[in-house]
Amino acid sequence: MSDNKETSATGLLIGQTCQVEKKKARAGSVIRGYRKGRFILIDSPFQGKESILSVPGESCVIRFLSDGKVFGFTSALLKTYTTPASLCAIQYPEKIESVSVRQSNRIPVFFPGSVSAGSKAPVPGALVDLSANGGCFIVRHLVVSKGESLNLNLLLPDNLNLANMPCLVQSVHATKGKVFMGLKFLFTETEDFEALKIFYTACAYHLL
Repeated sequence: MSDNKETSATGLLIGQTCQVEKKKARAGSVIRGYRKGRFILIDSPFQGKESILSVPGESCVIRFLSDGKVFGFTSALLKTYTTPASLCAIQYPEKIESVSVRQSNRIPVFFPGSVSAGSKAPVPGALVDLSANGGCFIVRHLVVSKGESLNLNLLLPDNLNLANMPCLVQSVHATKGKVFMGLKFLFTETEDFEALKIFYTACAYHLL
């Protein structure tokens, strides 16, 4: 239900995670299929137990990261399905916008959180910039080495807690009583990493 020739131009890929935004509500989803010029089929974007899309005709914005680019478009709900799965059919957009995102692109943020190594107690700190694959985390008085594995805990906006995300320390710099760590996310298929990727995608798109 897709055209492979269109993938590079539109970024649309079956199984691609995406963010659905309706007014101030945001939720994660997955692209399940599409028919060019007619519709795109996505998982119902749940926020808690309720989908943020429920009324045919209501508009939404879809954003996703694909092949080093951030894509985004405006659409509207066509129909919802409850069987065999909870799905939404949305309008195929007239235009899909995109911008290249290099791995070095960094977005200033401030997410309170903590890091821990193995069974050691978590050390509080904050993530102060975010890229597609990692970020910079600041702590005080932590002895850590390049190449060491850590678990990262973060509090995102909307009070979303992300817990025990594995990371690799790629750089360490200490100055004025603070330790700056360059972290690489060791991505897995967990909901926490999906939430972080969706947040980065939304930020990158808004900063175009």
